[in-house]
Amino acid sequence: MMLQTTETMKKVNTLAFGTVTLLLLGAGQVDAQIPAGPRELGMGGAYMGVARGYESVFLAPANLALLDGPNWSLGFPQVAVGGSVSGPELTDFIDIVDYDDLEDSRQDELLGLFDNGTEGSFAFRAPLLTFSSGSFGLGVSYSALGSHTLSQDLAELFLEGYEDGRTDYSVGDTYGQRATFWDFAASYARNIAGISVGGTAHYIMPRTLVRTRLFEPQVDLEAQDVTVNYVGVISKGGSGYSLDLGAAFKPHPSLTVSGAVSNVTSQINWSEDLYVRDFTLDRDIIDNATPQDILNRYEATEAPLDPTAVPLRVFEAAELLYDEAYLPAVSRLGVAWSPAARTHIAADVHNKLTEGRLAEAWDQRISVGVQQSLWILGLRAGYSTANDGGNMVTGGFSLGPLDVGVAKYQQKDAGDIATRGWIATFGLGMDQNF
Repeated sequence: MMLQTTETMKKVNTLAFGTVTLLLLGAGQVDAQIPAGPRELGMGGAYMGVARGYESVFLAPANLALLDGPNWSLGFPQVAVGGSVSGPELTDFIDIVDYDDLEDSRQDELLGLFDNGTEGSFAFRAPLLTFSSGSFGLGVSYSALGSHTLSQDLAELFLEGYEDGRTDYSVGDTYGQRATFWDFAASYARNIAGISVGGTAHYIMPRTLVRTRLFEPQVDLEAQDVTVNYVGVISKGGSGYSLDLGAAFKPHPSLTVSGAVSNVTSQINWSEDLYVRDFTLDRDIIDNATPQDILNRYEATEAPLDPTAVPLRVFEAAELLYDEAYLPAVSRLGVAWSPAARTHIAADVHNKLTEGRLAEAWDQRISVGVQQSLWILGLRAGYSTANDGGNMVTGGFSLGPLDVGVAKYQQKDAGDIATRGWIATFGLGMDQNF
């Protein structure tokens, strides 16, 4: 976002692209897959019938009262992170760093990946402590999810440099969203005549809700300069709640059927005391500042929003801040077959029942998975598919108390644009039957 000759501009391609990357990640449409716990992810998300003990608190509360569950169990912590990007792949971004040194054919190929712009998404979930004792369970979890778009013109500008005399660069629909919140959960289940029923009550503590927008460049041909505003509107704090209800039973000692509806009732009230970050980039800043410097300057502009004097660009940036910023109701049904004591084969069906963007993107998901334990070693594999054509291939292992899960995610939209990503999880857990 500067005005200078193409040759000079190419010298700062890496800097410019790095700058935008930092701003995008610092802002963060919320549509990334929310990563699951390591065992659940390793089985492709097919874990409703397998979950026992602390694993049931955030997933299948009725499973706490199943007679084959542990007397107590503890998870500390479970950490999961996932990210996806449309258009380019990870290897493409590695090449972008050395863009100026690439052959013309490779440069043209990279530019073609941005023909329809791009969008990067991320999700982070950390059940920091989860505990169960008999039919009771407690847990505390932190979640962050968000994404950002980047227009074709901006990608071309950063990679190719400014085209002399051009004034029609467009940021397009370049915007971002991010949400972070704490979730404090308490579960209870009871077994009645062989059928377990249970629920989890959640106290939601919102942290930040962010909406950002990049505005169209203002070109000054005479001064050989260009300025552009990057605006973020932030809500900090609030309160909320939700309730999950479920039921489970074992029609046969080797078979478990479990179902739940999460967020049967829920509400999140984000704070209406807003803060704004309004940062202007020009040629001098981009040309002479490091990406970290630019990010620091952007964050340093934060100030309380004065409702009596709101600039138009701030109003436009905040327009959809609260839009669907709540938890959707989701139904989950799973069955698990255990032909042997250390072997589990499972399948789940999840359906999104109401709107709300603080959850996984898929409206419907079907998952299958298998788990095999050998002494202190456990191996898992799974597969998920969605109604919109997305799919996820997963795997994982346990070694004593350590659990690890990974997944590769991909999806193609109506324009045949591929979105690809990875999810990785790890955690520690233990349980005892005495």
